[in-house]
Amino acid sequence: MPKYSFNDWMTPLDEAAVAKFEDRVHHLACQTFGIDQDGDCAVGVSVVDRTRYEARHWFPVPYEHKAKTPDEVAAVEAALLDNLAQAVDALSRYRGLQRHFERVAAERAAKKKST
Repeated sequence: MPKYSFNDWMTPLDEAAVAKFEDRVHHLACQTFGIDQDGDCAVGVSVVDRTRYEARHWFPVPYEHKAKTPDEVAAVEAALLDNLAQAVDALSRYRGLQRHFERVAAERAAKKKST
């Protein structure tokens, strides 16, 4: 059962336990779906500890070298552009928050200086 902290955010998970879980899931994926000629698992597995990190904001991108038709090439480009848009949006939110915190800190400093 998840444990919640005083501010209703989940208590951070043990990083070693998350890494061990990811290793187990990766091993299961390789056993289930196989390994390619390069020794890579046929299915990529990535676990995100949501108590520490945002959800992944990207879409899988089809292999460009496997694109045979104009529609398949367009799908590669669309996925890349969608990922770029997600990154720009995340950066914009981050910078907006930074500017907000900088303004709040400056206002507090000015208020403290005037009293």
